[in-house]
Amino acid sequence: MMLLSFAAFRVSAGWTVRPRLIFISGCASMHAMVYIHDKQNHHVWSVYMNESFHFITGGGGSMLTNIQRCVIIYLLGVVAFTVGAGASAAGPVRAVAVISGCNDDHVEGSAKFIERQSKEGVKIVDVSINVRGLNPGMHAVHIHETGNCTPCSEAKGHFDPGPHGFTSPDGNHPFHLGDLVNIKVNESGAGALHTVTTRVTLSPGPLSLFDADGSAIIIHTNPDTYCPEGAVTGCAGGARAACGIITLQ
Repeated sequence: MMLLSFAAFRVSAGWTVRPRLIFISGCASMHAMVYIHDKQNHHVWSVYMNESFHFITGGGGSMLTNIQRCVIIYLLGVVAFTVGAGASAAGPVRAVAVISGCNDDHVEGSAKFIERQSKEGVKIVDVSINVRGLNPGMHAVHIHETGNCTPCSEAKGHFDPGPHGFTSPDGNHPFHLGDLVNIKVNESGAGALHTVTTRVTLSPGPLSLFDADGSAIIIHTNPDTYCPEGAVTGCAGGARAACGIITLQ
């Protein structure tokens, strides 16, 4: 929940207006309130707006003129509309990564992430990756737990936050939250991947890629076998071929 407090202002001598707008980020729920206090700081009158933009007034309304009430309600409506419109206009959360080779300067590419909500309120992240310069074939792709590619080993293990997280690349695989599917690279060295995950988020929360040390996208030299026999060395793709730090747009 987010609380925005606006500076108090006066509508007439001795009367102070203190508006507040409360809304829940990412949701349609919005509430707004204005409190009127006299110069002794006693509550005189108030107006409340619910999520349906219905105004409810209360308190000692007779102590204010109709014009004063209308001005206050109008200002409250303007504030609510402005903030609400800004929240809805924000649209999907987006992130990008510039991909470079770990040991080969000819490898380059990019990754795009778009977070949206399903009808059930589940956060869905669309992942699109384009890369050039890799050897033909299938290559493992994972989100790693640290936003550092210098060197690529500094991206550390697979993204897997939580009290029971286990980031070892070949251990707990393919159950890490950052595990994705293979990318296919053609004979010209170009590859593209378009996939969807609900295991991570771009927005704040326990599954966010933007924790204290960020995250990175890693493309490996070999395909991901998804480790059907458990923690076998290299089963998740082996050495790291390319890396990109994920950043919010």
